[in-house]
Amino acid sequence: MAETVTCAACGAEVVLEDPILLATCACGAEVRSRRHPREAGSDTEIDLYKVLGIDRGATEAEIRDAYRRRARETHPDVGGDAAEFQAVQAAYETLSDPSRRRAYDRTGRTGDRRRGPSGNVPDVVGMSPVEASRTLLTAGYVPRLMLRPVSGSSPLANRVIGQQPGPGAGLPPGAPVAIVVAVAEAGALWARVRELTRDFAQGVLDGFAAATSRSGRTRRIELDAGDTSRDRGRAVGAVAGSVTVGAVRTAGCLVRTVVWLAVTAAITVASFVIGLFRPALGIAVFVIAIVVLTLLVTRGYRLQRERWRSGDWV
Repeated sequence: MAETVTCAACGAEVVLEDPILLATCACGAEVRSRRHPREAGSDTEIDLYKVLGIDRGATEAEIRDAYRRRARETHPDVGGDAAEFQAVQAAYETLSDPSRRRAYDRTGRTGDRRRGPSGNVPDVVGMSPVEASRTLLTAGYVPRLMLRPVSGSSPLANRVIGQQPGPGAGLPPGAPVAIVVAVAEAGALWARVRELTRDFAQGVLDGFAAATSRSGRTRRIELDAGDTSRDRGRAVGAVAGSVTVGAVRTAGCLVRTVVWLAVTAAITVASFVIGLFRPALGIAVFVIAIVVLTLLVTRGYRLQRERWRSGDWV
């Protein structure tokens, strides 16, 4: 839910989106929301029966049915208010327990000392995150941080600019309270991250090229703590290049082996067919073809080893 607040300095209107309660106007003045569920410091106890919408003489079944209905109506997932949903839960926890209900009917209070005199969420808007967290923990609530980026020159940087539920809301002890902290945009940090990423990518390309070239393929790359991101990228690229070289060589060997097996099979079939009509000629063709093929294969492997030693990897 948005709220429009008028700046006291220049009269301009500033829109605050829930749960933001503090912002800066274009003139530089701070603008504070007026949304407060209850006045902080009020000692008025919430009427648990009114929270569930039942009479004081309601039965346990009526209390249970009322709780389910109100929980569906106020659940934040269906657009309900988180503070109201927490109040419904707190009311059911008290009224569903016979002993706690009797104590509440007698005194008008829940009797939970951890809530303090009023059980209201303290106002932490404008505080530092550490101070706000300490205040909420002292009051018995669990702080949950939400970060909102702001300009690096904003006076709201590193301060709480919103909370949910808002100041003064009645919550049971141990309930979470979200605080929105304004953090300066890390322009310099982001630029450094991009620079490191670019250097790493260039290093990967350099390492890959070195691993697949004649001059740098066999050079071993070792890293230490003082190496830059480009050096580390070069190491990664060298590993990738070595793997690529090995894969290509293996594939080449497999292709050549398949070709030679196919040629051998063709020679065998041709020799067998010839041998059906002229056995001597068939045997001679087979022997000569096998000898020639063996010489070619041997020479091919020898040439391949020489190319690998010289740096070629295909």
